[in-house]
Amino acid sequence: MSNTELEPIPANNPNEQTDVAFLYALSVESAPLEAMLKKSHKEDWNCCQLTFGRLGNLRAVVVQTGAGLNKAAKSTRRVLNRLHPSIVYSVGFAGALNPELERFQILDPLYPMSFQPTNVIDVATSSDNKKPWGLYTSDHVVAKLSEKAELFEKYGMDAVDMETDAVAEICNECGAELRCVRIITDDAKEELPPDIENILNQNPGPEQWGAALGALFRKPSRALDLIKLKNVSVQAAQTLAEHLVKTLEETL
Repeated sequence: MSNTELEPIPANNPNEQTDVAFLYALSVESAPLEAMLKKSHKEDWNCCQLTFGRLGNLRAVVVQTGAGLNKAAKSTRRVLNRLHPSIVYSVGFAGALNPELERFQILDPLYPMSFQPTNVIDVATSSDNKKPWGLYTSDHVVAKLSEKAELFEKYGMDAVDMETDAVAEICNECGAELRCVRIITDDAKEELPPDIENILNQNPGPEQWGAALGALFRKPSRALDLIKLKNVSVQAAQTLAEHLVKTLEETL
């Protein structure tokens, strides 16, 4: 990306063309990339929260869709209809199903289970030139080791999330170019805290960690698990944001 000086994106202008849209589920995932945007402003579209700004010479928007298939589909459709981004990124955290994957490993290129790799633009190749990674989208948090093992055996997918398949379906329907990138936050040998689904179902933002504190009061023994989860989330989000910016610089 060049450092060409461009005018900021006007606020409250749904007809403004957007070069690239990054769709995240949660604010804890999107915060580092939002902080990297220049000349930014925020908007609330009820179904999602958006931060507009510049990444180099690109007009970018970072979108918090909320967790789950329905929220992701609704937000994706609205973003595509109003902003017409040239490229859509489905990005954020994922849990490992493949036992070979490690925490903080970035899966790029990545394709959702119901789509062939040719349907997703191959923007990068793995360092060892393996095939693109496979992603299974679940309708709930896959927290238990037994379910991770079952899904890996049944589908052979490398990781699991809760949004990408819905984003891919809308992008395919609308003819939008899709790129999928995820970072592993929990490996195949790690169970997530029992309260995690309730936390993710809260609105993006401070409410989520408010739900986490509520879980602590109900069962203080889970404090270390939730503190670890927050620390891992912060590091993963920063690592992913840096990867995305570097990838854009190298490929666009």
